[in-house]
Amino acid sequence: MKLKQALIINSTIVAIMLAFSIWAWIKLPEGVQIPVHFNLQGQADRYGGKFEGLLALPLLAMGLTGLMALIPRIEPRKKHRSDSSVATSATVITGVVMLAVTHYSIIAIAVGKTVNITTITSIMMGILFIVMGNYLSKTRSNFFFGVRTPWTLSSELAWRKTNRLGAWLFVFYGMSFILAGIIGNSWLLIGLIASSLIVSLVVLPIYSYYIWKKDSAKKAE
Repeated sequence: MKLKQALIINSTIVAIMLAFSIWAWIKLPEGVQIPVHFNLQGQADRYGGKFEGLLALPLLAMGLTGLMALIPRIEPRKKHRSDSSVATSATVITGVVMLAVTHYSIIAIAVGKTVNITTITSIMMGILFIVMGNYLSKTRSNFFFGVRTPWTLSSELAWRKTNRLGAWLFVFYGMSFILAGIIGNSWLLIGLIASSLIVSLVVLPIYSYYIWKKDSAKKAE
């Protein structure tokens, strides 16, 4: 997928989000409190006004789209980024779709519909993890997408093996998040969030260092 196509898709999604926001802004009374944060049981625990409740997620989606357009201009490894453009585009599009679904769910709740926001969010997170996992092993070293550590960025072997491991783990977590959303188990969801953070911030960096130390072709220290 070319960058232009991805930008058109994201821009269309953002436009639809803004259209829903305009509709809800007109429909909802002045001073209405819109749920903007939910606990793991799907209950709203923080509310905001129309601006925060109706525009925060569309603006965030707009920011992600802008970042996707900016990355090719500032990525030092332009050839590698170009080779990984499909991965970046697919992930950002999925992220924007996730924001759009959440945005629609919040508006639906604000106008009186019954929506299980926890289930929806968990399933969308699972889809995002699966998409990322599907592309991790197919990327080349770059500064914006993939498992980026000092060791993967200085060793092609460390990049390749670490992202291959990350791909399997991300797909596993993606399927687990979807399962947690379907069965509605909040404790499973908590465990998945905690363990996925440990894997991302501890396990994969340590593994990348281990592979880097074994790579005789790594860049000079």
